[in-house]
Amino acid sequence: MNTMKKLCFSLCVLAYCLNSVSGHSWVACTDYRGSQDYYNPTQCFGYPRNWGNVASGSAFGEDRGFNFQAPDSGSQPCRDPLGSAPGYGYSTIYPMATYAPGSTVCLAWPSKNHVAATCTNQYIPDTALELYVSPSPTGNSDPTQQTFNQHLVQNWTQHANGVIDFKGFQHCPKFCENMDKSLCSQCFTVPSNLQAGKIYTFQWWWVFNAGTPAYTTCWEAKIAGGSNSGSGSSSTTAAGSSTTGSRSTTGSQPATTGSHQGSSTTGTVVPPPICGGSGSGSGSGTGLPNGKESVAITTAPFIIPSSGSFDVVVAYSALGSRTITVDVLDTKANPTWYGKGVTSVSAGSGTVTIHVTLSTSPTTGPNYVLRAWVVDSQYNSKPDPWTYTIAANDFSVSVGGSSAFYSQSYTACNDTTPCDNLCGGANEVQTCNCDETGHVTVLCKNTPAPVINSTESATSASTTSHSVSLLLLGAAAVAVYFL
Repeated sequence: MNTMKKLCFSLCVLAYCLNSVSGHSWVACTDYRGSQDYYNPTQCFGYPRNWGNVASGSAFGEDRGFNFQAPDSGSQPCRDPLGSAPGYGYSTIYPMATYAPGSTVCLAWPSKNHVAATCTNQYIPDTALELYVSPSPTGNSDPTQQTFNQHLVQNWTQHANGVIDFKGFQHCPKFCENMDKSLCSQCFTVPSNLQAGKIYTFQWWWVFNAGTPAYTTCWEAKIAGGSNSGSGSSSTTAAGSSTTGSRSTTGSQPATTGSHQGSSTTGTVVPPPICGGSGSGSGSGTGLPNGKESVAITTAPFIIPSSGSFDVVVAYSALGSRTITVDVLDTKANPTWYGKGVTSVSAGSGTVTIHVTLSTSPTTGPNYVLRAWVVDSQYNSKPDPWTYTIAANDFSVSVGGSSAFYSQSYTACNDTTPCDNLCGGANEVQTCNCDETGHVTVLCKNTPAPVINSTESATSASTTSHSVSLLLLGAAAVAVYFL
């Protein structure tokens, strides 16, 4: 057999083998807010139906029989029957997702070897990937597949056969690092006409090989906040246009693929007020929702030391006995852990001070977070307790200096010593202000001691004003401008 015939024969055998392979996967997280490169279980805020009974405690992508290939008849669109209202079988450990209308939500699933890449080949199929929602709030039974098909939320069918493009189901950027269990994800915009306060059933629908039944995952999500501007009888695509019920052949991922915008249990904490100003976020822990599991770092240093310890105030709302941990991490996709503080609380809400101790020394500089996370106390002794996280919250910090520096000192304007020192004395200070990130700006009356990156303006024949942004002074002055 000559070389060309051998090549053609090999390609034919390859194509035959690929087309006869069965694929499988499932949605493992219905509200994923972490890196799209590597799965972070602490960033999952919603789970599929019956996850706690089938796949709980398993590693991401571990086969536990959760995958489900729906029959072509459409008679059983979901693997598990619908649970009983009002909880529908979800728990505080594996909660139902909460979606805000118009927000961007991301789903996560394991690759299970089904991605066209250099470590496999370009002929791995991916026929269709779509997301549907029930036409009305969840009742006592699931819609048929035919009914789901009339209410398309998002079509991610983008993969081109024979091309390595990481699109559609195959949006798995780090696939070749772990072909079986790498993270795959896509994001969608929650339809704006779903009724606030109601629960809807969503269905992820994926066809691997053309002509074979789809793999499906179903889950419920509560629609939070806002006013109901629609009847709830139809849904919209991510682009905002009303669907007609037929499956489209093209689709696009929303441009916004970042964190979910509709939750109060995660995101950026509002810093303390500006010096003598009227900013929000006084560290009292107010504004947390009642009757819902939540955690928020309300008082913390904006700069932490590279060794030693410091205190953090955390506000919480708990439905039972909980363990709250505050970790010191960097912001890499796979963060390094530097230290922690732990405390226990009972059911209820309030604030608690947690003493955080550094175990290893982080490098001086920005790009660190204090991460508060909550688990049911019974799981705190598990080898990987963070996989049971109920709520989490990050607070951005920098590292530097010999002790922690809180901008709250400037909130009451009780300590102006750094400003006095910079201007050469208290009588030479015109203004001494800190902004909402903890950076101090000093305006001196006469010539200040530091003149680094200063801005001069003649106010009289004998007076020169200098506005010195201490952010520009570098590591040597870090203990001065973060206070």
